[in-house]
Amino acid sequence: MLAAVLTAVARRLAMGDTVITYTPHDRARLHLEEPKVADEREEFERDRARIIHSAAFRRLQGKTQVFGVRYGDFFRTRLTHSLEVAQIGKGLALRLGVDPTLVEAICLAHDIGHPPFGHYGEQVLRTGMAEHGSFEANAQNLRVLTQLEVKSDRYMGLNLTRSVLDGLLKYKAIHGSQPSLSKSCYAEDAPLLEWVCENGSAEERSFECQIMNWADDVAYSAHDLEDGIHVGMIALQHLRRPSNQDAVIQRVQAEAEERGRAWSADEVVRELDWLAARLLELEGLPTPRHSRAALKDLTSRLINEFVRCAQGAPRLGWSKALSERYRYGLMVPDAQERRCEVLKQVAFVLVFAEPRVTTLAHRARHMVERLFAVFQDEASAAMYPLEFQDIFAAARDDVQRRRVACDYIATMTDFQAERTYQRLFVPGYESILDPLV
Repeated sequence: MLAAVLTAVARRLAMGDTVITYTPHDRARLHLEEPKVADEREEFERDRARIIHSAAFRRLQGKTQVFGVRYGDFFRTRLTHSLEVAQIGKGLALRLGVDPTLVEAICLAHDIGHPPFGHYGEQVLRTGMAEHGSFEANAQNLRVLTQLEVKSDRYMGLNLTRSVLDGLLKYKAIHGSQPSLSKSCYAEDAPLLEWVCENGSAEERSFECQIMNWADDVAYSAHDLEDGIHVGMIALQHLRRPSNQDAVIQRVQAEAEERGRAWSADEVVRELDWLAARLLELEGLPTPRHSRAALKDLTSRLINEFVRCAQGAPRLGWSKALSERYRYGLMVPDAQERRCEVLKQVAFVLVFAEPRVTTLAHRARHMVERLFAVFQDEASAAMYPLEFQDIFAAARDDVQRRRVACDYIATMTDFQAERTYQRLFVPGYESILDPLV
């Protein structure tokens, strides 16, 4: 009987029926605002607009996704990745009966706290802040949206609705509260976290957050694959190398274990064989134009498969005391989840670990390390842009100065970080009249 009910609800969700009712509590903002005259938009549409018009969102166009933003206009940046995640997320929302504007806003903001040079910059800042409150890109999303962005002199941040902020919270633990967790929110954001999770869950992800997370995985797997094939790093000869296959199997199985899955080496190899067959087809086409068209078709079919397979189902034990954002959970069949993960790890092994990428990664880490060392020094106050000088001056101790330095560097684009590094450390670079930002 229960199985029949779950199947019926999953079918209803997959048909696109609206299943979640959003209350004024879900649309609430931390700070009260006077309504604008003749503003017909609903709250989630206003949230989406605030995100799109923010400086932090614009800066994503200058931040690395996989390949550095300087190395070709074809490759995806954090901005184009966020737009693609939003498009996939909106498609999932329409299919699953969730407010599409809400999911779109969450997806657009899901990487807004990322520092320059992708995960390489994040690693440096995480190490530098390890004993001083941590740095984590998801936690930084919350900090950017609720503190660092400027919209009004009456409050800090963009004053987004509870549902958008909750949808961004993939990790709801406070840093240091659970030593086993490497990803968590900053301790100083505990009161905000409590407000966001009111009538929600302090542990589980909302339905919209799960949709965003799957959309992000889908975009990574399909689009990083496309970029890697385009640049020649993901090719049949590289995929068939035994050492690469072993590395992919190890990484996929480690990720599966973290999720409570158990994917055998044979299952992973079958996915690698499937990808090898697709690469063989691409390499056998007569012209580059045919190859480009076939690659786009492959990407499109993968995204379609990953979107159509996703279903929602009621969470057992859901209480009416909780927001309906927690009534449903996202279900992805094991076969599609495994394929998506294999494609992500293929991109990591063949692209991220490729010497042309790792040498640039070393360079990026070196620049961020030196910038972080300079800007946390008390004597560096006058080197900050004007909007950060007051913040740095208000810092009471070394820990707070480290946080300001971390925030400032995390806002930088790749180009701004590189230019600032050269201005500080390369003799003869730039003039005194050149702008700092």
